[in-house]
Amino acid sequence: MLATHSSGPFPLLHSLRPMQKSYWYRVGSPPPPCGVDQNFNRFEDFAEAVAAYVYPKEAYQRALVRGYPYGHYGYNHFRQTPRGKFIAALADYL
Repeated sequence: MLATHSSGPFPLLHSLRPMQKSYWYRVGSPPPPCGVDQNFNRFEDFAEAVAAYVYPKEAYQRALVRGYPYGHYGYNHFRQTPRGKFIAALADYL
């Protein structure tokens, strides 16, 4: 969350009003992950980032289909994004 400037959700308010977007997890640095919905949280964000790092071609296509093309945010590849750089740093650390 810190690396991508993401935040939330407010657990109690989110459980009371799960469809109200203002209580959802807020994705910080673009491009947003493709699976953002009322069930999305920091764990899903991390899981999608790892999957996109391991399978960048599939992630690129999925982002394109979902309306979040990397080029729209100034990137050509997932590994150039803030999430991609974070996962790369973790992979280098291991």
